[in-house]
Amino acid sequence: MRAYVFSTVFSALVAFSSFAQAAQPIEGGGVPRASVEPELSTRADLADIASSFTQLKKTYFKTVNDDFLNLTTDWVSAFSDTVVNCPGGTCAIAVTVTSQFGKIDPNQVARVRVLVDGVVAPPGDDCCLNISRNAGVLPQTNGMTFVTTGVPVGHRTVQVQFALSGGTTGYADFRTLEIRVYKP
Repeated sequence: MRAYVFSTVFSALVAFSSFAQAAQPIEGGGVPRASVEPELSTRADLADIASSFTQLKKTYFKTVNDDFLNLTTDWVSAFSDTVVNCPGGTCAIAVTVTSQFGKIDPNQVARVRVLVDGVVAPPGDDCCLNISRNAGVLPQTNGMTFVTTGVPVGHRTVQVQFALSGGTTGYADFRTLEIRVYKP
């Protein structure tokens, strides 16, 4: 009986997932950087990038539960800066940002950008990544992982910033940050 229930629930989840993906809007955060398009032209390229940095060296965590962050079109720090160490040779830095966003003006979105030593980390365009739809009155939680490869040895500063695409209102509430440093 358990196997039947599991199979039925699993089938329903797969069907719902397909439906949810089909309902997602096609538009995104902008035009990909020209330098990224040739490098990541096929799924095989993505698999090669992911598999070349396989050894996790260190993980950093931050959580904000008590800082209501009002957003405007000006960039603000979502977390305090984090200094990470890239030991010996090059490394990859993966930064996962998750936050609740609320009361964003109609037709506007929250934006996020991750900077590693002042350079915008992909994905996204040269500006940033649109991370939320209009959150309306009730907040919604959104997240994304940004990955920078080929980072040289040494201490690197990771910054996470939020802003609005336009309008005058919006906020970020509960948020988490996870930074992982990988070696080949």
